[in-house]
Amino acid sequence: MIINSIIMFFEKNINFASLYNLGGFHNVLPFIPIITGITGIWFYLRICQILAGCLGENKMINYLSNNTKCICMHHIFCMYILTLLIYVINYIFKLKGFDIENFKNSAGWYFYYFNNSTFSLVYVLVGIYGSLYINLIELKIIKYIKNKIEGNKNLYVK
Repeated sequence: MIINSIIMFFEKNINFASLYNLGGFHNVLPFIPIITGITGIWFYLRICQILAGCLGENKMINYLSNNTKCICMHHIFCMYILTLLIYVINYIFKLKGFDIENFKNSAGWYFYYFNNSTFSLVYVLVGIYGSLYINLIELKIIKYIKNKIEGNKNLYVK
């Protein structure tokens, strides 16, 4: 945090709300985004260390942490499916504020119901739980295929 505070002191034009595409870095040295990325990761790792001592062995947190790769792989797909569902609802009910052109032109566009950014919590929940559900389906398919392969092996072994 100290490094980021120093950067913010010298560079007043950094908009951390737009860092997902590095749009907040104007007129700064090229290594500044890398430094803030590293310090951001460092900051969250420290928070995790503190929380690990407080939470201990929590079943839900362990389940989420064991499926982080799955969540990272599928969350954007699940969020897009939600946006697609909202598009279908918009086709029927004409929702206020649904921008069809942005929906068609950008896979990363999300609908904010009545311009309320708290609606993004729905996207977060769908991204996490949808990804976990996809993982559950994948595991069942893998288990089914393994059982079929092992069953076929038993047919040929005498």
